[in-house]
Amino acid sequence: MIKKVGTIMGVVKRTLSKAIRNWEARRLMTAHNAGVSRKKQLERVWPHPLTTEKRHELSQGVSGLVNSEN
Repeated sequence: MIKKVGTIMGVVKRTLSKAIRNWEARRLMTAHNAGVSRKKQLERVWPHPLTTEKRHELSQGVSGLVNSEN
């Protein structure tokens, strides 16, 4: 079975972004329950808080890698 690379990348990106969002949400909920401010908690997240901008950069980087190979 040969799949298109684009399809695989799409699946990988979707799965990754879903996992990232879940992980962020979990971290934020932990912060909320512990009474720590969201900003403080986000600053402590390793390796860095995946803010919307960072996530955008990440997806651009991924698509950049894919496009450069073609």
